[in-house]
Amino acid sequence: MFDKFKQSLNQTVNSTKFKADQLIKINTIQGEIGGIQREANIVREQIANMVIELHQRGALPVPELDGLCIQAEALLAQIAEKHHLIESLKAEPGPVQPPAGQQPGPMPVPYPAAPGQMSGTKTCPNCQATVPAAVMFCPNCGFNIPPAVVEAAPKVTKTCPSCQFEAPITSTFCPNCGKPLNA
Repeated sequence: MFDKFKQSLNQTVNSTKFKADQLIKINTIQGEIGGIQREANIVREQIANMVIELHQRGALPVPELDGLCIQAEALLAQIAEKHHLIESLKAEPGPVQPPAGQQPGPMPVPYPAAPGQMSGTKTCPNCQATVPAAVMFCPNCGFNIPPAVVEAAPKVTKTCPSCQFEAPITSTFCPNCGKPLNA
């Protein structure tokens, strides 16, 4: 009986060792695939940059690529706008220091609105944290926030009068249909 148990245990150990070796080989190959994919993405990015540069020089005679370049430029404008927004957030002054002798409250934590939530923010009257307009309780201090007037979020897009596409505010032409955008 002990021999059967020992034989069964050996089979289990051998099977487990085989599966572990197999997993190591698979992970190694997947790592190699990831490296090759990163190299391919670098080459794709270089191609894209060349095409965009040709488009900007007016040396791109392929209409399909021209449309893609317009979309790429619009996306780059959105990225630039996001970087500007980050710099604006970094430049915001910190919380006001409490008068001498008073204990400071918890640090207000900026709390960005989640996708699908009502845009805009409000300020917690207890700790002064900036919170999404849709929240009822402050995620920083737990205070029950009464409904308030929502501070308007800055507009970062403009609507194309031709196709109603929401283009980056910095766009001169619609990335969707190519028509000029009103200022």
